[in-house]
Amino acid sequence: MRTDVPSQCVLEVLNVMWGDMRVLIVDKEPVARSTLAEVLATRNDIEAFDSADNVTEALDKLQEEEYGILLLDSLMPEMSEIDLVDCLKKRNQLMPAVIFVTAHRHHAVAAFEKHTVDYV
Repeated sequence: MRTDVPSQCVLEVLNVMWGDMRVLIVDKEPVARSTLAEVLATRNDIEAFDSADNVTEALDKLQEEEYGILLLDSLMPEMSEIDLVDCLKKRNQLMPAVIFVTAHRHHAVAAFEKHTVDYV
């Protein structure tokens, strides 16, 4: 189980950019989603958070709501995290700050070549 969370520094920078933040957690693992939700629930700078267990659900939620931060699992089965970020960039909407949530360090290089602000 991953227990890392985005660094305090990154969250503070994003808070300055966005004010109280809306966060979307996208992870196929229920334990990871609930762990991240528990951490977010303790923060007073998080306005709201939601979760999705697959890319299709995430895209639907991103179409309906504006999120400042996207916590994105790096190994989603329907679409790679890189392809999802590319898809989001093509939309005519505000791009959320993306933080990849992964236990696989080799994803970090590709992540930072995109709109990623951090990875854990």
